[in-house]
Amino acid sequence: MDLPRDVLCTIFQKLGAIETLMRAQHVCSVWRSILKDPLLWHTIDMSNSGDMDFQLGIMCRRAINYSCGHLLHINIKNFGTDDLLRHITDSTNSLQGHENKIMASVYVDAEEPLCISGDSGGGIFIWEIAAPFRQDPLRKWSEKKDWRFSGIHSLTVSKNRSLYTGSGDRTIKVWSLKDETLICTMTGHKYVVSTLAVCDKVLYSGS
Repeated sequence: MDLPRDVLCTIFQKLGAIETLMRAQHVCSVWRSILKDPLLWHTIDMSNSGDMDFQLGIMCRRAINYSCGHLLHINIKNFGTDDLLRHITDSTNSLQGHENKIMASVYVDAEEPLCISGDSGGGIFIWEIAAPFRQDPLRKWSEKKDWRFSGIHSLTVSKNRSLYTGSGDRTIKVWSLKDETLICTMTGHKYVVSTLAVCDKVLYSGS
């Protein structure tokens, strides 16, 4: 029996993103065509994964691509990565607030998952990425502007909730995520600090 398109769309929305991507799109070419409708992917909830063994990141990227830049709500708790966040920010128009080019982003796997982004003007924005997906940032601030240099180029977060930013002025700044205060500034690099990572309580940086 051929069901009307609107009935099928309702069924697909009830199935959820994972069931839809794993099973429904493989039923027939008609279903596969309907499932590419961006309206079906305004909300992407990957939270019903349980212990199933498959690559959620790849599936989530496919769902984001299907949304064609119109993503409004997303849940990537427990499997979000920096690369996936970059894909979200590159593929969607939902993060609104930056006036300059986004240069770096980092995923914070907290009780309420967060995305932190930095731009070429020195702006630092904190976003809530659990459903419902907010279009505006939770908080934002800026490092001291210097017209000679090009803003934030790298980000990382430590377990004690300190944010490290690598800047175009060749410094690394340490910020408190609690109140956005600047804790200290580290110098030593001769070029733009383009890479930051924290491992076993040690900060690694590259330029």
